[in-house]
Amino acid sequence: MYSIFLVFSLSLILRGSYSCIPTQNVDPFPCKTCSKVYDSSCQGGGTYGGCETADVVGVSYTLGPVAGVDGTDADTCWTSLSCPSDTLRTYALSSGGYSGGNGYGGETISYCRESGFAAGVWAIWQSDTRVDISSMSCQYS
Repeated sequence: MYSIFLVFSLSLILRGSYSCIPTQNVDPFPCKTCSKVYDSSCQGGGTYGGCETADVVGVSYTLGPVAGVDGTDADTCWTSLSCPSDTLRTYALSSGGYSGGNGYGGETISYCRESGFAAGVWAIWQSDTRVDISSMSCQYS
């Protein structure tokens, strides 16, 4: 009788140890004050005038200084937009209109201060001028 109880108890313990343990999906977004800047309305699909999704583009954000970008330090959230070959990078300017970023085709860093001057406002450097942006995307051409 005791051996049956022991076997039954042991089977319950082992069964419980192999069951699933709930986990959480942790968003790797490191910024607190700054929100994600990639246009969340982008649906993909390749249609003219549309834009690719952030998942396909592989948008990632970093918290820390940006080498060669004035006004950035450990309290700066930033990203660099690298669009698929059939799309063009597009920055929606806060003042209205759009920009393709640096005119010479070089990398355009989007950055946002977590505190201090212009905290929570995304910007790019364009022709040595800080330009505030409201979103960025990879537009189908």
